[in-house]
Amino acid sequence: DHATDPALIRRLHEKAIDAADLIFYSGRKLFTEATRGCERSHLLEQGVDFDHWRRVAEGVVKMAPEIEKIPRPRLGYFGAIEPWLVDQELIKRAARERPDWQWVFIGNKSRGLEIEDLPNTHFLPPVAYADLPAYAAGFDVCVLPWETEQSFTSYGSAIKVREYLASGKPVVISPLPEYESMKDVLRIGRSREQFLELVDEALREQGTELAQMRQAAVRAGTWDARAEWVSDLIAQALATK
Repeated sequence: DHATDPALIRRLHEKAIDAADLIFYSGRKLFTEATRGCERSHLLEQGVDFDHWRRVAEGVVKMAPEIEKIPRPRLGYFGAIEPWLVDQELIKRAARERPDWQWVFIGNKSRGLEIEDLPNTHFLPPVAYADLPAYAAGFDVCVLPWETEQSFTSYGSAIKVREYLASGKPVVISPLPEYESMKDVLRIGRSREQFLELVDEALREQGTELAQMRQAAVRAGTWDARAEWVSDLIAQALATK
């Protein structure tokens, strides 16, 4: 709550850190900036339901009709859609310089965006998780066009990036500390100009080698694997008490 005294939050945070036997950070930036309880701290990366998403690459998912009727090329995004989160200036520039690109946004939108009236932007309502692969199947490129200059956004871990990778689709994202370690399988646009250039490159991609590399990068990072790792750490902590 923004009305809560930040000093009080810090005191409660430090009290919790000091009392904990194990500390998990859900984001890489938070983890690297930690200064308290480091010897008991671990980076708990996002997982992915790999079997759920790999079906896109295997071609066994029928494309959702809502996507099929949108012209190609389609740049797809699913998740939160907020004016402070989406880089609207990037989308506006793309509308001028690449007017044939169709931007598809799927998810909740709490307020209006300036880009809603652009002829090549399409806003679809939230889709059940079970049905999302049918929408991703129609994306030519999966994108994360976030405004990452904001401090809050820069700490994001964006689980959707791992889901994009598991689908095998080309992925272009704004720079996030969370995914610098995966830059070999991601196209990271460090400026608006570069973002557009990388989408151009992704649209020209051919063959399956790069898709297989993207899937291999997240194949072992399932939620089951994360749970086993956490369970082992808890067991070790209990054994020492």
